[in-house]
Amino acid sequence: GARDLPQRQQTMRATLDWSHDLLHEPEKEIFRRLSVFAGGFTLETAEEVGAVEAEDVLVLLGNLVEQSLVVVETSPEGRTRYRMLEPVRQYALERLRESGEVYEARRRHVRYYLALVEQAEPHIKGLGQAEWLDRLETENDNLRAAIGWSIETGDTQSASRFGWVLAMYWVMRARHSEGRMWMEQTVARNDLPDETRAKALWALAACVYGSGDDERLMAISEEGVAVSRKVRDARAEAYLFGMGGFAALQLGDLDRATRVLEETLRLDRELGDDWAAAHILTHLAVVPLRQGDFPRAAAYAEEALELTDRTGDRLAANIALYLLAQTALASGEHEQAHGYFRDALALTFEVSDKTNAAYCLQGIAAVSEAQDEPRRAARLLGAAEALLEAAGTHLYAQMDHELYLRVADSAREQLGERAWTAARQEGRAMSFEEAVAYVQESKEALPNARTEKPASE
Repeated sequence: GARDLPQRQQTMRATLDWSHDLLHEPEKEIFRRLSVFAGGFTLETAEEVGAVEAEDVLVLLGNLVEQSLVVVETSPEGRTRYRMLEPVRQYALERLRESGEVYEARRRHVRYYLALVEQAEPHIKGLGQAEWLDRLETENDNLRAAIGWSIETGDTQSASRFGWVLAMYWVMRARHSEGRMWMEQTVARNDLPDETRAKALWALAACVYGSGDDERLMAISEEGVAVSRKVRDARAEAYLFGMGGFAALQLGDLDRATRVLEETLRLDRELGDDWAAAHILTHLAVVPLRQGDFPRAAAYAEEALELTDRTGDRLAANIALYLLAQTALASGEHEQAHGYFRDALALTFEVSDKTNAAYCLQGIAAVSEAQDEPRRAARLLGAAEALLEAAGTHLYAQMDHELYLRVADSAREQLGERAWTAARQEGRAMSFEEAVAYVQESKEALPNARTEKPASE
């Protein structure tokens, strides 16, 4: 109770009580309802979730701002956003519970954010990718709150629908662990209908891929394929079948991976799903790449790249360019490899995909080491290391981790321990923006890999 709180908190409580008592009833209503927002809200969301008429919400918010119960912020782009300081939000949430309105306010909150992510779905796989990923990132605390409330109240269908859309956001913004946590909780529920279970399993698989838990990935894929076939969800079946191919690649079973991925590509083409087909093609390219058949690997990657020109998906385009860079590097075409890695890095920068950006930096480090630039290689490896520590390391099928270990060993040997450590630390100190600028400035005169071919071709 308030009387048992330390003096400082009693004073804060008394101040909040005083401010709250000054409010008129409509202000009190919206104040307590706004407590369901985590991480802020806009005028539009306040209107929707607060159940307040459009002409009233701005006036009511203005009064709450004057009472210091709500903070208003303006972004550099001129967008206005509101939020409550956490002690104020907890106080308002207490008032919401006392009012008996908490369930209805939470329900409106979930409904609003579910509609938002379903609106985002086509965009985060296409031309509006960067803008919508940023928008979801801004709302991530609210998305967490909405998913958590859905699971807590047994609304696992909504939780599954969130996962189906947010899976690629979680992957591209290095939130794999977060997405996995939510979807593990969702699929663990016995009351989850098969129609939505398939979607939750795909979202879970997307977050597990690259974590090293490859047997688990295969099991999720196999269960998901069986469930999606049962409910005749062809798209979920294709997505989950493809995840089985990814798992086979991770486990080193190239024959199985080829069979599964080729069948998945057929399914995606029947569905007219260019986005999914591009991702399958990039993983099909990994098989000949590992086998040393570089022309065939490049052909798959080029086909994937052509599809991304239509869809606008930066992720599949980045992976395709990364694979083309690997084929060029393995063939001794160092300038061309650098161009591909650089173009891939630029795409990761557009969508703030720091995990794949780190792998591009490692690739450019490999080129630098091959061109007798060990200091530059060490800086780039340091920058990649720092990004992966911040984002969380996920090793995907297309990665050649052993190559970059060899590059690090070679650069250290050439520089000596002291110079290697100094250069690596310089790279680690770079921000994401500084690392990208360092790459662009260092090789500014190189041709664009997507438009110019090496002289040997």
